[in-house]
Order: sequence, then structure tokens, then C-alpha cells
Amino acid sequence: MGLIGSVGIRTLAGHLATVPSVILETDRTFALALPSAASKAHFVLVPKKDIRDIGHVSADDGAYLTDMFLTARHLVERERLHEYRIYTNGPGLQSVGYLHFHLVGRKPSAK
Repeated sequence: MGLIGSVGIRTLAGHLATVPSVILETDRTFALALPSAASKAHFVLVPKKDIRDIGHVSADDGAYLTDMFLTARHLVERERLHEYRIYTNGPGLQSVGYLHFHLVGRKPSAK
């Protein structure tokens, strides 16, 4: 719970009224939905292994990274996202001390 609490609370320091929710979970990854405009989606994907940042990734972490990207693919398909990007930050730019990726994209427009 420390990892989820750290990512959720520290990431949303400016959004205290809104608590992130785990919307998808595998045995190696969980995905949080962050508040976003109606036409956009913002998810944070976190491995269930304590990896500090890209500079600390080892060959033993491959299954966790693969699962994280497959989870991102699932969200892209499920949410029908387009014009999306996946990114992470390194030391000095991260607001939390765990490797995590942001998946940000546009949702299809309602017609």
C-alpha cells in the first residue's frame, strides 16, 4: 500500500478533493485514472516492483516492463484513445520516487 499511497497522494497533491482510483490491475502492474478533461484521458501505470527510475532498470525487470506496456495497450484499445503518448521522467523531474509511466490521450468525440 505504500507504493500506491505514495504515487496517488504525492501525484495528486494539487487535487486533494479527487482520489485516484485503480482502474486496471494485473499481477505485475496497476493503472490509476487521474482527473482529466472530458475529452482527454490520463492514466498512470506503475509496476508492482520497486524500481526507482529508468536508470535503475535491470534485466530482471523485463517482465514488469512488458506487462506495463501491454496494460497501456489494453487501455488505449478499451478507451479508444488516439493522439496518445506514454512518458516517464527521471531523477529531479519525478514527483514520486518510483518508476511510473503516464498514458495521456484524446478520447473519441461523442457524435
